[in-house]
Amino acid sequence: MGKLKSEITLYRVLDKLFQYIFRKLPQTNRTEKWALWWGFRFRSPPKVVKLRTGKLMKVDPTDYLQCLIYYFGMFEPQCIKIFESLITEGDIVIDIGGNIGLYSIIGSTRVGKHGNIYTFEPAPFHCETIKYNAELNGMENIKIIQTALSDFIGKIKLALPIGSNKGGYTIANLGGEEAAELEIEVNVTTLDKYISDKNINLKKLSLIKMDIEGAEILALKGMSNILNSKPTILMEINDVALARFNSSSDALCRELEKLGYRGWIIKLPHTVTEINFKKINFAETIWVHQNNTRHMHALKEFTS
Repeated sequence: MGKLKSEITLYRVLDKLFQYIFRKLPQTNRTEKWALWWGFRFRSPPKVVKLRTGKLMKVDPTDYLQCLIYYFGMFEPQCIKIFESLITEGDIVIDIGGNIGLYSIIGSTRVGKHGNIYTFEPAPFHCETIKYNAELNGMENIKIIQTALSDFIGKIKLALPIGSNKGGYTIANLGGEEAAELEIEVNVTTLDKYISDKNINLKKLSLIKMDIEGAEILALKGMSNILNSKPTILMEINDVALARFNSSSDALCRELEKLGYRGWIIKLPHTVTEINFKKINFAETIWVHQNNTRHMHALKEFTS
């Protein structure tokens, strides 16, 4: 049996060179494709890398998201730039769908010792990685909650669709042509219930980041009380994933608009375009309540 490319000296040298080059290049759709093409062939073992912010993260470069962090020191740079601009010292940020903790790690620095990050991640292996990465950077203001968020309280199956990346776990009932590579039972609750039980000060809640593979529509129903405090919402919209929950991008957008929110699609490099249509196949979006003057003003910097 032959050696893996990551075990061959020449390939390791090439990989170091590519890491250096990609860190110097702008992170675009094209350069990301180049990095993924090489990374999925080289298949580096898990490593600790430095983010562009200077913080450290342990990543598994055989995964899509983590491969891009490995080569560029960042993922979704256009979203991260806006995310950082909207949070300040002392804020509370809620990270729903924490994955390996990129947003939590970056947010932790921004909110400082007087702020807090509440990270919800139902997959136990991702929670372990978030914990490791938080400890790696000496961050004590990240609270990891190993549970899914929805509109009810109890237990639910968490499934990874066959062929999905490691961030593709969903609480949807897979069926038809979709099958699960892995299924585990996890706790599920509502954000309203958690916030109430922990007596968290909603006056400090600045932003909710949410990427939970279509379950966003259910999580929103479970945070109706919290939305009265008008936090900004950074959220992925995936029409195919929403369909697993008998919903759509149109329904999700209309629900937020009814609550007084305005939405923008986030684009590379760092611009936003206001949503003036409801059918969105796939996009990273930012939703700001019309009465949130601070965040409305901050977004003007990114308006295209």
